[in-house]
Amino acid sequence: MSTTVLLFSSASIPDVELEAFLLQAGAHPLDPFFTYLLTRETAFVRIYLHALPPLAELEPPALRQILGQPSQTRLLLVFPSTPQSEQLCLQLCCQFAARWPCLVDDCSHSSHPFYTPEDLLALSQEGRGFGHPDESQHLLAHFETSLEAAYYSSAYQALFQQQIHLPPKEASHPQQPT
Repeated sequence: MSTTVLLFSSASIPDVELEAFLLQAGAHPLDPFFTYLLTRETAFVRIYLHALPPLAELEPPALRQILGQPSQTRLLLVFPSTPQSEQLCLQLCCQFAARWPCLVDDCSHSSHPFYTPEDLLALSQEGRGFGHPDESQHLLAHFETSLEAAYYSSAYQALFQQQIHLPPKEASHPQQPT
């Protein structure tokens, strides 16, 4: 089971600056389409830079009211429903909030519609997460996400190592003697 978190900022952050922030936070690019992966031990968070449409009219009015203007930068964060991955996502959101104005929506449709930077910091300091998962799903979620986390952390780490050490591509067609 995965959890989705949306991060909205009123700051118009250029892709280059956002990518530098993610690299500094420890994330690695997964593809040329602005997808990043942040991993620590068995925890991971997939970060999508351009997964949300830039349509201000689709944003909830409460978001614009709290931010003071339409969001300019939007991140989609997806992670396994484990405490470790949730804390990793929360830490990333806190780092982002320390740099740019933002709000976080945990997509739980709970009574807490958006988390402010102050809320994020309090959750992180208290070791709590965004929402309160259904206790009956805990064992299944832990099993599924532990397997998923183990796969992604080992598979992606191998992929990163391979990408770093790939020899230059040679010509795919041998030259024929003339």
